[in-house]
Amino acid sequence: MLRKNIRLRKEYLYAKSQEQSERNKQDKRLAVQKAEDNDRKAPNELRKELPEIKKDLALADDKTILARSHVDDEYEDAKYRDPKLLLTTCRNPS
Repeated sequence: MLRKNIRLRKEYLYAKSQEQSERNKQDKRLAVQKAEDNDRKAPNELRKELPEIKKDLALADDKTILARSHVDDEYEDAKYRDPKLLLTTCRNPS
């Protein structure tokens, strides 16, 4: 049980760090997109990363432009299909 808890904590921390990096990328994409929409130059702090951000913007669609939370991963498809349930009558299923 202890190993399982350690693994779950590591997975949670990893998911949180990935979510933070995705949120940073999202902020950069939105800043560049806002600048382009208003016919202004990109922010100075993003000039070095501008080609990569523009490439990400070109590939982004409605689902990928916004960062997702790690909480939503498990239930992402729940609105499209019913979850699978497993019922047992045994106390110790094999």
